[in-house]
Amino acid sequence: MIHIPFNFYGPSLQYKTWSTIEKEIQSFNPKIIGKGACNVRNIYSISLGRARNPTIFILASIHGAEWHSTIFALKFMKMLRDNTFPDKQFRANLLARYNVVYVPVGNPWGYANKTRLNYNSVDLNRDYDNFTQPETRAIRDHFREKKAFAFLDLHLMQPTYSKWDLIFAYGNDETYLLNDEMAGSIQTKTRVECGRWGKGLASMGRNWAGKQTSPNGGHVVSVLTEITRDGVVPEKRIMEYGLLQQYIFLKYTMKYFEERVYTI
Repeated sequence: MIHIPFNFYGPSLQYKTWSTIEKEIQSFNPKIIGKGACNVRNIYSISLGRARNPTIFILASIHGAEWHSTIFALKFMKMLRDNTFPDKQFRANLLARYNVVYVPVGNPWGYANKTRLNYNSVDLNRDYDNFTQPETRAIRDHFREKKAFAFLDLHLMQPTYSKWDLIFAYGNDETYLLNDEMAGSIQTKTRVECGRWGKGLASMGRNWAGKQTSPNGGHVVSVLTEITRDGVVPEKRIMEYGLLQQYIFLKYTMKYFEERVYTI
């Protein structure tokens, strides 16, 4: 289990309008990978590190009501870009040896309207089997184009959704021990019990990604994370937990790639 010798601190997490968040995304010189079903708002991708290196793929706000994930994931990417990340050795290794691809808003219409569904009233995290929507097709094609060996799907949940306030869920049986280690690390650091979920439905992103072939050998490490929202977990804590989830996921997937081990 990894040791985390620092704490993440930052401003309290607050919603930002689509126009504001789009400007922040554009500061990264992003790539447009498609448009949402509304055919107005772009779906962007940000890349940090070296493009030819093994790719780790992170997705936020596939459910627009879970807009918090866009805010804390962008915060994480800014810390990497601006060299303000507290673990300097981790940052240097990540950016020198990997390519981090981040889709900050998987559901732009849903984000702008703070709703779970997209413009066509489809739950996009139930559309990874038939890919009926332009958002899921764009994510699918981009993931395949980048030949990612790891996939992180950032979510938040309603207070009645689970007995736990933190969740790590795996997308294939082969890497469930790695997921268990990730959950244990955040639980140790936060002193908040972290639930472990198994594979989701075939139509869910983590299950789809977990079935893909890793171009680098081994299995695709596919993980979904959850944090309880709507006032149960304070917004400042959501920011801290969201940053921790990404850090832990990246640390473990890097270790897995380099040593092909399921536990640390």
